[in-house]
Amino acid sequence: MTIATALRCEDGVILCADSLISGGDVNDVQRKIVAFNATNLHANVAIAFAGSVPHCWSVIKSFARRLNAMPASEDLLDAEAFETVLTEVLEEFYRKHIYSHPGYPYGTGPAVDLIAVLQHRKGGFASIFTTWETIVNQQAMYAFIGSGASFAKHIVDPLITVSLAGMKRKHVLLLADHMLRQTKRYIPGVGDQSQFFFVANRLGFCEPSHQSLLPDERSDTFARIVADLFYASADLDLEDDLVRIGLHLTDRRLEQIRAEQRSEKERRDKLGPAIFDYPLIGIGPTPVEPYTVRPAAENDD
Repeated sequence: MTIATALRCEDGVILCADSLISGGDVNDVQRKIVAFNATNLHANVAIAFAGSVPHCWSVIKSFARRLNAMPASEDLLDAEAFETVLTEVLEEFYRKHIYSHPGYPYGTGPAVDLIAVLQHRKGGFASIFTTWETIVNQQAMYAFIGSGASFAKHIVDPLITVSLAGMKRKHVLLLADHMLRQTKRYIPGVGDQSQFFFVANRLGFCEPSHQSLLPDERSDTFARIVADLFYASADLDLEDDLVRIGLHLTDRRLEQIRAEQRSEKERRDKLGPAIFDYPLIGIGPTPVEPYTVRPAAENDD
């Protein structure tokens, strides 16, 4: 099972996913976000996947090879050309490996679902694409794939105060972290560490955040505060003075939470980042690094 999401922000796109691989003899942890460079086309590509792990890796590898085999060009690798190449790779792969699978007619065969983010180094903009079988569509603001996709969208939508394209990266990262926390909590088979990857509009692959993410308790505290405000605003039999007292206590609680988080951040800064390292929060390859892919595990996600 998987939850993978792409969320646009003011300076790029944040890709995120859980890291739990299930379906084999035991649960395992694996990176579900792959990045590579289409050097001849001056483009960077990051892909999050859900479905059968070996099949997803094979499609991504074939797609990377196809892009890197294209003639060198200074022109933009536009959305139409990107969709065309990815569609061709998926159609060829599905004919060879998916449609012939005995479980395909019954919905029990292997599946490949992708979120692809394209960044052209001269274009200065990152584009989001999703796949469903051999169909490729461009998405404007966000995309969700995997078993927790509908739930994740339900978490994200109410917390978008303005267009995602106008929200700061650190705020969208908080939103992504909260979404993953809640999805891992309630959707079976989704879990383990959260993975984050940032594709900047103009810089390609970058650090996903300015600081390490704070503990998961922040998300749970937020849910409790929202519950308190819900009852305070909905109970019309409650005296207004009591509502004001409740809001005052909520303000105090928020101040306390921020003080605790600030103290935790200062403690981490003093002890050093290595002690609190997040191995699955990383940087993509540099623009000159050749494309490589590690062997896929023989199990299903």
